[in-house]
Amino acid sequence: MGLSFVIDHRARCTHHRSTASFTHSGCALIEVRLSIAANFLKACLLGDLNVPGRSQTRTVLDVLYRLGISEKGAFSTRTWERWLSRQACVDTPQIGKIGVMDEAHALLSMPAWSHPQGFHELVRGGLVSSLLAPTRAKNVWPIMIERAKLYLPVSSLHLHLDALDVLSLTGDCSGVPAANVRQLAAARILELLHGSWSPRGGKVFNDFRSDWRLRWDAAHPDERVKMEKRCEAIQPNPMQKWMVAGAWPDWSKVAVPGDVGSEHVHKLLCCLPADANFLVSERLKRWALDSVTALLALFSHAWADRYEKFAVSFSPEMAYFIALEAVFLREDPVEELRGELLPAMEWSDARWTAESWAKFTEGREAYANFLPLIGLSVAEVVDRLTHLRDVEPLVFRG
Repeated sequence: MGLSFVIDHRARCTHHRSTASFTHSGCALIEVRLSIAANFLKACLLGDLNVPGRSQTRTVLDVLYRLGISEKGAFSTRTWERWLSRQACVDTPQIGKIGVMDEAHALLSMPAWSHPQGFHELVRGGLVSSLLAPTRAKNVWPIMIERAKLYLPVSSLHLHLDALDVLSLTGDCSGVPAANVRQLAAARILELLHGSWSPRGGKVFNDFRSDWRLRWDAAHPDERVKMEKRCEAIQPNPMQKWMVAGAWPDWSKVAVPGDVGSEHVHKLLCCLPADANFLVSERLKRWALDSVTALLALFSHAWADRYEKFAVSFSPEMAYFIALEAVFLREDPVEELRGELLPAMEWSDARWTAESWAKFTEGREAYANFLPLIGLSVAEVVDRLTHLRDVEPLVFRG
């Protein structure tokens, strides 16, 4: 099922509209997504000139003009600033204006994704919107299950927003309890993360730059000449192969089973810092983002069974959950992280080193630095978790 099919299907169908609540902190789901998309586009357009938290409207419009996109087809100053600040609640974004986002993104020398409607999907699509799209079917649950199986995100950012959306889902969903829908969506998110990071055929590893390519990209021109000569001394010359090769961790250090299931993908991600040499550059950033995605999805899935998962006994799975939560979502000083990480480390068979501690710290910084680029903060992500806890509390009586 293509992404455009989801959009067309929503437009055509008129039956079984969900009464689920998507609101959070006064803004509906689409307004939050619109703000995130606008902030991310600004970061892509401006690069080092981007200042998170500021609209920089004139600069953005100037860049759009240089890309060949006239202001007539783009956004007015008022529209742009409302989008960034989540004040567009009374002005649902027109498809044409979102199309300008995709058009501008496609013209960049290094776009964040290749999908031609990535921003359209970022604003108006997503896993939750797909699951709850109107349908003529009387029994919507089998439809939701099939939609979950078919759902594919455009990027890791899209999947991260899916995990945030799922946390905000409460109420009734066309006769299906929201907890059931959250579990279904969270399970799909964990499956997709597993497909990316699995020791057996994980898709993300081919996308990473090889160690050789990282050294080449960072090298001075004189050093590159030396690297070329070293390759010329080897027959056949391996340089071209090394330049396009991906990167994989040393699984003997990470020590997770090759057949680890999607329900344990958070454990896999938690143990990756055991190979500290692997988690560098874009690999570290992707690991940090996907680790939080896994954490949020795991919480959404487990909270439906909260009296079993969170209130009975301390389990290895809870140790990994607490470790990831402490690293990425708490404000505890770095030196206090060790106490939260040690139980997970002791449960695992990973070969931890002093450098592993540093990778958890670097991952925390990478995630915290990324969020302002999309107009979010760690506090807002934590607020999504506490919101669900408040709406569906863990209560003991007697």
